[in-house]
Amino acid sequence: MTASQRKPQAGGIEHGPLVRIMPWGQAVRWQLPVLMAQAQIRFAKQLHDLLLGEGVTIGHSRVHELVTEAPARLTVEVQFALCRVLNCSPSDLWLDLGSVALEHQPDLSARDRMRSAKVVRAGKLL
Repeated sequence: MTASQRKPQAGGIEHGPLVRIMPWGQAVRWQLPVLMAQAQIRFAKQLHDLLLGEGVTIGHSRVHELVTEAPARLTVEVQFALCRVLNCSPSDLWLDLGSVALEHQPDLSARDRMRSAKVVRAGKLL
């Protein structure tokens, strides 16, 4: 995704599969594709082979996900293996985009409706 294809959110913050907005309003961008390009690693398969060489057992599909979208969870083992392979620090993996205003406030009445909902077990009808 080029800079012209990125869509700014309210407040001028870009979004997309590589940008993650934390629940507290912090926006960060996953820098793995940039770091791979700097290390002249073009494909997820190449990165997968390098991670296997570091002793990290990870599936090729998971490596592809790491390359194409910001992870919601990242184990310390994988994080530090990425840093060794790409010759970077853990802080280089994420770019701080600053705080953004949260567009959505939780609906407290919806929470109350869910709490009062009757639970029905599978196979039993009312």
